[in-house]
Amino acid sequence: MAYKLLPAGNALAIAEREFATAAVLGFTAFTSCIGVVVLDNNTLTGVHLSMTGGGAVATPFNKMGVAQVIGLVGDTYTRAVVFGCVNFWKNPQNGVLDNYLDMIARLNPLTIRDIGNGTYTATILGAEIVIT
Repeated sequence: MAYKLLPAGNALAIAEREFATAAVLGFTAFTSCIGVVVLDNNTLTGVHLSMTGGGAVATPFNKMGVAQVIGLVGDTYTRAVVFGCVNFWKNPQNGVLDNYLDMIARLNPLTIRDIGNGTYTATILGAEIVIT
């Protein structure tokens, strides 16, 4: 089964393996997830990543997932933030470390915030992305 990202039905409730673009983003609960948010021309694009894809077979976040994220955020953004349960993704036993490292190597400039489980929002303050 492929790791597939889908458009969110609501930019204020981006669920696992969904993405949205808006001035303000909201994410459903992170339990082992991470988010990627970029700022481009006063607009945010956010992606809610789970370690495995949906479906009957749990496919880990893989090269296809990395390619989708990079394609969604584009290359004209001025800021990028990866946040959430970063330490889970950095644990080699979870099977996503290599692809996580590949993804973050492609995001520049990047801020990484290991802030654990929670329900988060992303807003713009001047030229910065604020995660609360």
